[in-house]
Amino acid sequence: EKVKVDEFYPEKVLIHKNQLENFEKLIDQIKTDSIQLIFVTTPTYQLDPTPYLNLPIYNYYRSIAAKYSIPYINYNVEKRSSINSTKTYFADGGHLNYSGSTEFSKILKNDLENFLK
Repeated sequence: EKVKVDEFYPEKVLIHKNQLENFEKLIDQIKTDSIQLIFVTTPTYQLDPTPYLNLPIYNYYRSIAAKYSIPYINYNVEKRSSINSTKTYFADGGHLNYSGSTEFSKILKNDLENFLK
């Protein structure tokens, strides 16, 4: 059965305040344990990047990354690639399939190596 892939609209993503508080507690604990964090927003299927430019959730990630000095790689905005517009790489609009995740992993590997040098 073929999965229909539609564009993904992350503006519909809502996060409750208590989840945000718990997320920051987790970051504090990880930082206390001297574990290096890198935030990654994986690619979603979207032909036009405009809806991603000022999303509240991405703004939140950016602010938390700045607050805690955590690198943040967003593959829907700053690190957008042909993956975002290749329908055959997605199981649905928000999730990569095997071939998409394989291609994305190659990109991610190179980007992570730059942070870990």
